[in-house]
Amino acid sequence: MIYAIETTGLTKGFIPARTFAHFIVHPFQKVKPILAINNVSIQIRKGEVFALLFRCDISH
Repeated sequence: MIYAIETTGLTKGFIPARTFAHFIVHPFQKVKPILAINNVSIQIRKGEVFALLFRCDISH
């Protein structure tokens, strides 16, 4: 079958932005990357409705 959207093993992460004040106070602190999506496989047929909902809590 041919899909409108198909992914296999999709992984997406990002590095959170630091404020200028945080950079001044902690200039050499490494920022930990945040893994947003890990190993997601989906198949969406033409005409189907798809939504990806998630909650992101980056508090330390």
